[in-house]
Amino acid sequence: MTVRTFTKLLLVAALVLPTGTGCRAITRKLSEKAAEKAVEESTGAKDVDLSSGGIKVQAANGEKIEIGGGAKMPEGWPDYAPQYPGSKITAAMSTPNGKTATMDSSDAPDKVVAFYKDKLTAGGFKQTVAGNFGGMQTLTMQKGNNKTNAVVTAQRQNDRTMVSISISER
Repeated sequence: MTVRTFTKLLLVAALVLPTGTGCRAITRKLSEKAAEKAVEESTGAKDVDLSSGGIKVQAANGEKIEIGGGAKMPEGWPDYAPQYPGSKITAAMSTPNGKTATMDSSDAPDKVVAFYKDKLTAGGFKQTVAGNFGGMQTLTMQKGNNKTNAVVTAQRQNDRTMVSISISER
């Protein structure tokens, strides 16, 4: 390799490869974009976003899912079933027929289920099923001649309560 070729390569490297923290940030962003593109191509998803510290995916049919950092209640979530107080949303999903939110709470499962039973009852729902199935508290309620269903589950795992609430419309 000639001195002239070596100098050109050094100049290109200096312009293309920033040093220190900036290099790591650029590498992370490039890896993120490559992973997003790979998920889009392999699943047919319309949009994939990994920039929030979690995963956000929107399918071509309008379905959406958010997992991890930055997850929030699905768009259009009904007021009668608010996020459980003090909980952290760990995942959310929206489809044309319904929405689901998964949360993490320090409260006991029976307290969480009682909260949602009160909120849903105030929202016009009637209880259809409730019980403790192997440590998982479950509540199913219906509204409007069985056109809208709500299912709440809460289960203790590692000193935390994993909560899931799904609202579906027929």
